[in-house]
Amino acid sequence: MIMFIRKLLMIILGGILVIYLLLVLVAVFFSDTLILPGRRSNTKIPQLLRIDVAQGEYLTARYLTSPNATYTILYCHGNAEDLGDLADLLDKYQRHGYNLLAFDYRGYGSSLGKCSPANALVDTQAAWTYLTNTLHVPPERVILLGRSVGGAMAAQLATQHSAAGVILESTFTSAFRAVIPIPLVPFDKLETIDLIETIDEPILVIHGMDDRLINCRHGRCLYDRAKEPKQCLWVDGAGHNDVPLIAGEAYWKALDDFSRQITRMQKDKNFRQ
Repeated sequence: MIMFIRKLLMIILGGILVIYLLLVLVAVFFSDTLILPGRRSNTKIPQLLRIDVAQGEYLTARYLTSPNATYTILYCHGNAEDLGDLADLLDKYQRHGYNLLAFDYRGYGSSLGKCSPANALVDTQAAWTYLTNTLHVPPERVILLGRSVGGAMAAQLATQHSAAGVILESTFTSAFRAVIPIPLVPFDKLETIDLIETIDEPILVIHGMDDRLINCRHGRCLYDRAKEPKQCLWVDGAGHNDVPLIAGEAYWKALDDFSRQITRMQKDKNFRQ
């Protein structure tokens, strides 16, 4: 009987080890594709800008302007959408008084090149450079807005440049923790939680309370770790992809309150100088 139990335990432990090794192999060889699989909708977007990122590779982007806008949003989208999917939403930012530059990572929309987390970080940097150098938008007038995986891109950019503020919407603490809440493998990717503590700009965290893809605890953890000044919006009844729709006017009020806070801080800073 004892020998049987020992053999059974060895079989169970061996099975667990095999499953763990398979998990590690998936994380090593397939995680990039799972994080950013690429997306090409059939929606045709007129007047797209082109941002070169490498030889023969470029991003396509939309630049929307609103009369009397104070801030320009640099919009970093999620992993299962492109500019075609987001056309109506992006127009709403414009109608609510914001300029906006939104771009597709390589492998998304009509952007040309291979998509990967590393390339997406480079693409986000290229969009920032285009916005500030080519379109001549001052950094202190740029709000970085990252949705879902785009929040990791926005957070990384905020550690490299001084923007007006950062908005993280439906963003994970790290890519692997969005799938498995405990650290089962000895590495991770897009660890937003480690970046947020180094961001000095005002931060607004927005998350749907019923998000089943990236649980709201990710947003709460990011908010808790962020420096002051910070604001939050927790949207009851909202999942991962419908936060602005479910929140309605509360969403736009949160953005406007955040923008006004930035303006007050900048005026106070200029007064002290």
